[in-house]
Amino acid sequence: METGNKKLIFYIFPKHFCFGKFDIKKKSFETLESLKNNEKIKISDMITKVVNKFDQSQIQSISVSVNLENETFIPNQLYDKNNLNYYFPIDDSSRNKKTHLVFKQRFANCYCISSIELKLKEIFKNYLHKTEFRPFGSLLVDYAIYSNENSKEVYMNIHQNLFNIAIVENKKLIFCNSFNFKNLNDFKYYFLKCIRFHEINQRSVICKIISNTDTDNKLIDIIKEFMLNVSSMDKPNMLSYEDSIPKNSLNNFLNIFSQIICE
Repeated sequence: METGNKKLIFYIFPKHFCFGKFDIKKKSFETLESLKNNEKIKISDMITKVVNKFDQSQIQSISVSVNLENETFIPNQLYDKNNLNYYFPIDDSSRNKKTHLVFKQRFANCYCISSIELKLKEIFKNYLHKTEFRPFGSLLVDYAIYSNENSKEVYMNIHQNLFNIAIVENKKLIFCNSFNFKNLNDFKYYFLKCIRFHEINQRSVICKIISNTDTDNKLIDIIKEFMLNVSSMDKPNMLSYEDSIPKNSLNNFLNIFSQIICE
């Protein structure tokens, strides 16, 4: 039987997920969707519905990036797979609900360690041999290093009350963290703490943002108060998209596209 040539790509974050179906041979996206849960349908049920509508023979691989927990990065030389709970503790009360999620960075000499809910992995149980899970912080770091033009740059991913930040220079990771914030003042505090601690030159350093500009304008305005060079990241030119996909929506799916770039 001929192996399928489709790749399913998921980006999962609080109460929301994005999904893409990618034709590996054509290097083209056939479908891009952004779905949010509501009171009647759980996000896990929505993902299950998407996964189950495909015949296994169609699917060559699945990529899943999860932005639900913080993460930590451990240099290759210090990493011990038998010591995961030391790097990223999962308390006893959560052991039957969560497990460690480990990913070896593509473009940095370190491992990214986080956790993932077992019920989320269970959704992909029929495809586990084809599925690669990774913490979103891992993806942001690889994409930042891949995109970096050697000068010091700040990369940020923003969604509602969550933001991820990575600082890279000369294609090396300087800093990465994730923050949940309650309001605009909270966001400003965490953002300024990061750039001041790492002595970011607010006039010359470029800040590149992955965001839904329709909903996150107030947050972007705060960043622009303190950094002069702020821009939204654009979709990669090396990928193509079916004509049925609205072109003005493409920049909302960078966390899908980056999983192709960084595989």
